[in-house]
Amino acid sequence: MRLLVDVPKAGYGNTNDGNKSRRFVADPDTSSRISGINVDLIKRFRVILKEISSGFTINAEKFAAYAHTTTMLYIDLYGWHPMSPTIHKVLIHGTQLIRHANFTYWSINRGGG
Repeated sequence: MRLLVDVPKAGYGNTNDGNKSRRFVADPDTSSRISGINVDLIKRFRVILKEISSGFTINAEKFAAYAHTTTMLYIDLYGWHPMSPTIHKVLIHGTQLIRHANFTYWSINRGGG
């Protein structure tokens, strides 16, 4: 897949970024075979990543249900491994951010501020 993962970068961070995430989830079968991560979990992360980066208004209730099911799958499969802060933010707090973004969008486009 030609992905450099977790390689330190001089002066800051590492090679992990959104582009790598998109490439990783773009081919769930290959990513699962290489990493050993459950293919269904990778597919769920692909749906979430596409949704939150789509630019469209997101149904917060449907997102909450999908994120909850994804969280439960993660815990069932990998409860022994701490969830990364980024994944935690998206799965656990993503609905709050979506509701805020939807309200802000609605308010601005309806002349409310």
